[in-house]
Amino acid sequence: MPLWIRSGSVFLYYMLPDEAEDPPSLQTVSNNRTIAEEYEKLRTTIDEFAEAPQRAEEYLAKNRNSNDPRTRMLCAHAIYHRSDISGESKVFGTADLARYIYAAQALVGKDMQIPPDRLLYFEPYMSLNHAGGYSAYLMEFLSDAAHAASEIGDKFTAVTWLNECIDLQHNIRAAWRKHHPVFEWSGITLPHPFAYSPLQDVYQGLASISCGLGNTAAMAYYMCRRTSLLRNSGQELSDQASVVARALEDANSDIRKLEGRRYPDPNTITTIETKDDRLHTDGSWKKVHIRSQGGVTPRLRSSVFVHEGFLYVFGGEKTSIDGPYYKDFWRIDLQKPDRWESLPSPSRALPRDKDCLGSHGMAVHNGAAYLFMGSATLLRYEFRSSQWTTVKTRFKSDSIVNQLWPYSIVDGMSNSVCFAFSMICVLGKIYVFGGHTVSSFVGVDLFLELDIEKREWRRLSGSLNPVPSYSSPNPREAPALWTNREQTKIFLMYGHVDRFSAYQRSAPHGCPVNYAHDDLWSWDIMEEKWTREKIRGNPPCPRGEMAVVYNRHLDAVITFGGYGPFCPTEESNFSYFADTFVYTTLDSNPVQATENPNIVQRPKTWKQVLTRGFPTYRALAHLVEDPSTGKTYLFSGFFEREFLSAGMDPKRSVRSFADLWELRIDLPGGNFEGVDIEEEKRTAKLGPWQRCFACGSVGRWRKCAGACGGRAFFCDMDCLRDGWKEHKETHRCRKI
Repeated sequence: MPLWIRSGSVFLYYMLPDEAEDPPSLQTVSNNRTIAEEYEKLRTTIDEFAEAPQRAEEYLAKNRNSNDPRTRMLCAHAIYHRSDISGESKVFGTADLARYIYAAQALVGKDMQIPPDRLLYFEPYMSLNHAGGYSAYLMEFLSDAAHAASEIGDKFTAVTWLNECIDLQHNIRAAWRKHHPVFEWSGITLPHPFAYSPLQDVYQGLASISCGLGNTAAMAYYMCRRTSLLRNSGQELSDQASVVARALEDANSDIRKLEGRRYPDPNTITTIETKDDRLHTDGSWKKVHIRSQGGVTPRLRSSVFVHEGFLYVFGGEKTSIDGPYYKDFWRIDLQKPDRWESLPSPSRALPRDKDCLGSHGMAVHNGAAYLFMGSATLLRYEFRSSQWTTVKTRFKSDSIVNQLWPYSIVDGMSNSVCFAFSMICVLGKIYVFGGHTVSSFVGVDLFLELDIEKREWRRLSGSLNPVPSYSSPNPREAPALWTNREQTKIFLMYGHVDRFSAYQRSAPHGCPVNYAHDDLWSWDIMEEKWTREKIRGNPPCPRGEMAVVYNRHLDAVITFGGYGPFCPTEESNFSYFADTFVYTTLDSNPVQATENPNIVQRPKTWKQVLTRGFPTYRALAHLVEDPSTGKTYLFSGFFEREFLSAGMDPKRSVRSFADLWELRIDLPGGNFEGVDIEEEKRTAKLGPWQRCFACGSVGRWRKCAGACGGRAFFCDMDCLRDGWKEHKETHRCRKI
C-alpha cells in the first residue's frame, strides 16, 4: 500500500513492503529521511530559480550537457523559469511555447524526440523518477506549452501537447504499476500529489478546446474525467481538502449543465466553421430514398457487408430486450436503390438459441459470405448459387485455452457462444476480439483467428479470464476494428465494459456505470504482437458500439455515432452520439499502395467531419464502403429514448432503424462536389429535429406543404410568413 508522509510543504511517497515492485527508474535510498532531505534540497534549488533567474542561467550554462537525471531536471526548471520572470505568473506567447517545450526536452533528454512518433509507451517517460515528482513536472511543462499554443491561436499544437500529457499519464501508470497492473477502470492514482493539479488543467484545457471545435462529446468526456480526478485527489491531498471540495462542487455543477445537451449539439453545429484542416474537414450526410416500400424492417445487431455493388443485410433484432429476432436475408443495389431484394434465408440451419441470433457477423472470402454466431459452426452463403451450407470448424487448443471450443464454460462442448464481439476478415482469415460470455459479464480479451481454408481456429492473445495488462487490449465489448491498406495490421479502438451487468449479478468488477476504453491498438499480423498507438488530433471521445469502416479509396478510417456511458441526460447517465470523424493524413492526400510493408507511411491524425445535418443519434450502426465507387454508407442502428418517461414499456423505449445514408466528405475522391454548405445550414435534418428556415430554431417543426416537396421547415405561422418569399425563390416553391 502507498504511504504519504508530509515534509514541509510537500508530500513524499513511500512504498510499504507489500508493494515493493518499484519500476527500475525509482531511486533506491537507504531510508525515508534521505528521501525527504533530497526532495527538500531539490525544491529549494527550484525555488531559487524562480526568484533569481540569473541563478538559473548560471546553472544551465554549467550543466546543460549533463546526463544525470537530477541535473537534467534542474536544467529543465532553469529553462522553464526563463519565461516566469516574476516567479508568480506565467507568460504565454510564441517564444514561451518554444521555451516550455525546450524545458520538457531537457528533462526527458536532449537526444529524445518529443512527442514520440506513433507509439504510446515511451521508455524515457517510463524511466522518469515518478516518486520524486519528475513526471509531474514534465506534465506541467507540457501543459503550459499547450496553454501557450492556445493563446496564440494554434489549437492543433495545443491539442497535441495536451494529448501528450494524457499519454504521459498512461506511461506513469504503466511504469508505476508494472508488476501489479490494474484495469483501466480502476480509477486515476498518481505516484506524486503534485501531478494532480497539472492533470486537472489538462482535462479542463481539452474540454475547453473541444467545445470550441464543436466536439461536444469530447468536451463532456473530459469534464467527467476532471471530476473523477478531483474525487481521487481529494483522498490524496487531505491538507487541501477545502480547495478540492470547492473545485469538485464547481465541476459537478458543470456536469449537471450537460443534462440537456446532445452530441453533437443541434443548436450550435451550424456555427462551427472549418478553420484548421488539421482538426476539421467538411462533410454532408445525404439520405438514400428507396422508391419501393417494404423490405428490411428496423433492426439492430444485424450483419451488414457490401459485395459487387450490393449492400447485404442478414438478421438482427427489433429491440435489445428479447427481440423479436430476425432470420431474413436482403440486399439492395447501391447504384439503383429502388427496392430491397429478398434472398434465401438459412433459417433451417440456424440454431434455436435466441442469443446466437442476436450476436453475429459476416465476412466475405473467395465468392462466399461466412456467418459467425459465436460458435464453432459457421454458415456459408454462395453468391453464385444463392445456397447456404454448414461449415464445421475446430479449435486448436493451447496451454491458456485447453478445451474443444474457447467460449465453453462447463461441458467443453462446441456450441457455447460469445456475444457482442467484433469481427474482421483479412486475407482469408477471420479475426474475432472480445465480447462477453455467461461467465464473464465485463467481457473477455480473447483474440482468435480462423483460417477459412483450413477451417481451424487458434488463439492469438488473451483468455476467458482476463488479467490486467499494459501490453495488450483489456476486456471489452464492441470495439472498432479495421485494417490498413497493405493489410499488414489490424487496428482496435475503444469499446466498452459492461460493468452494470456484473453489478446486477454481484460479479467481480461490477459498477452501476459502464466504462468506455480510451485506447488504440495495432496487431502486427506477421509478428503477432500488440502495440498501443498514440491518438492524434481531434478524435471521437471514448465510446462503445460506434460504426467504423476503412475506406480504401480514401485511405481513411471513418467513424460515426456510438454510445457513451459518461455523458448524462435528464433521465440517464449515458448518451448516444451522431458525430462523424475521419482518420487520415494531415495533407488529406491518400498514400499510394506499396509492396514493401517496411516503408513508413505518413502519420495520420483524427479530424472531426463537420456536417450541418446528420442521421439520428445511434449506436450499433454499420458503416460500409462500396469498393466499386469508393462511396461510404451508413445503415441501421438504435438508441434508447432515455428522455422519455421512466414508466414506459422498455420495449417501446428502444428505437431501431433501417435507414440508409451516404456520406460525402471534403477529401480527394470524397464525392463532395455539389454540396451546398450554406443551404444545408438551413435545411439539413438534425437527427430527429429540423431547423426553422426563417428563424433558425431547432425542433420538431412542420415541413412546407408546397411544391418543393418539404425542402424547408417552419416553427410557426409567423416564421412561415417571414420566410415564405425567400423559400419560394430559393427552392422554386409555390402553393398547391
